[in-house]
This record gives sequence, C-alpha cells and structure tokens, in this order.
Amino acid sequence: MNYGTYLSTGSVLASMRRMDVIANNLANANTVGFKPDLVSAAERPAERLEGLSPLSDPLAPPQEMLERLGGGIKFNPDRIDFRQGAFEQTGNATDLALHGEGFFVLAPANGKKPDPKAPTDLTRAGNLTVDADGTLRTIGTRRALLGENGEPIKIDPKRPFAVDKAGRIFQGDSEVARFRIVKALTPASLEKVGANTFRSPPGSKLERVDENSTSVEQRSLEQSLADPVTSMVELMRQSRMLEANVRMIQYQDNLTGQAITGITRNV
Repeated sequence: MNYGTYLSTGSVLASMRRMDVIANNLANANTVGFKPDLVSAAERPAERLEGLSPLSDPLAPPQEMLERLGGGIKFNPDRIDFRQGAFEQTGNATDLALHGEGFFVLAPANGKKPDPKAPTDLTRAGNLTVDADGTLRTIGTRRALLGENGEPIKIDPKRPFAVDKAGRIFQGDSEVARFRIVKALTPASLEKVGANTFRSPPGSKLERVDENSTSVEQRSLEQSLADPVTSMVELMRQSRMLEANVRMIQYQDNLTGQAITGITRNV
C-alpha cells in the first residue's frame, strides 16, 4: 500500500473514532449525572520499529525517510471524566444529587440478592421513583437502589420522606433506611455498561464514602458534564479533518494511477 494512503487512512479512522465518542457525549448532554468519555491517542512508531506484525522482517534494511513519518496514531483506552457536574434544583423529593465523589449502588437487574463475587453496578443518576410497594428505583433503568443493609430500599409510599446529607431516609421522626454510597479506589477500573450505569468488575475495591467529602442533596439533580457547545465545535473540527484526509487519500490514489499509467506507456 502507498505509505501516504496508509497514514491518511489511519487519520480517517481516528477522526471517525473521535466523532463517535463526541456524538455519544453530545446525545447525553441532558442525561442526569452523565460523565463523558475522553479519547486520547499516541503516536504509533513505524511498523518495523514497533515489531508487532508477524510479517515484519527484523533484518530488513531501515527506511529512514518513511520511518521519520511515523506509523500514524494509536488509541489509548478511553477514560471517563468523573468531575462534579452542576446542580439543578427541581423541588421533587425523589430527586437526589451526590455532591462529591461516590455512586449509588444498584440492585442486580435479575432481582436476586447481590453476589459479592459478581460485578457491582453503580450510578450517579438520582432521578428516582417510588413503586407501589415503596421500592426506590431509578427512572431510567427501573432498578432498585441498595441500602447499607445490602437490600433494596423500601419506604412507605403513602408517607412523605426526607433524605439528609448523610443519605439517611426519614419518615416522620424515624430513620427507615440509608443509601449505600461507595467510591472506587481505582476509578479507571470502572466501565460504562449503558443506561448511565458504571460497572465495577469483581475484585475491584469499593469503600463507603466519607461523610465529610460526599453529601446527598435532596430535591436537586446533577447535570450532565457533557458541554453541547464544546462538543459541537469539536465535532465540526473532526469532520473537517476527516474530509481533509479523505482528499489526501484521493490525491495519493491519483498519483499512484499516474505512476502506473506512466510505467505501462514506457513498456
């Protein structure tokens, strides 16, 4: 393959990858508690220097002119931006926001009891609803939230409730439950599994948050951290880069065609 075409194709794929991530962030600009993905890339060395291809010959003579151009780019694993989002006061008792680090813990989707050996699902989305039986569930996934006792939180659906900054739920003067709010000791181990849910793989360490660093705000929601204006600007920039590299591929293709035509005429 023409080396210039190879590099331009890699750049096209890079722009497409970035556009996919940016488009997903943009689509969730109004999703409660959403944390955007961050794409990072690094320069890839020339194939002979990288030595990962089984077809590369370690004894082949160096192509210094081409190798100075590098081997394009390679992507690092996506990262998640876990910074604090802005708060919006809603006035709804079932809306909760976490100020500081930490996540609400979701009950298993199959309705069974939590298994210590199974992955743990977490969320920052605090827009909740109360079922007829009093179970507190997220609006988006309809999954129950766990309390400190490891069971889904249930309250009396006919009575009002209040949540203090420590995550304790009161009905009247009685404490009826307390949210289990945890943090990951290695946030990079968390992965997105869709529906605004993060999954902590088995074996990763979770610990209860410190009340001095995290508080629960009732009648508020944490807004999405995705900035629609910034995302739109970056999306257009990547679109222009993609178009430029497509034109470079066409240019390289024309040069190759002219070279082949010239050779065949001289034969």
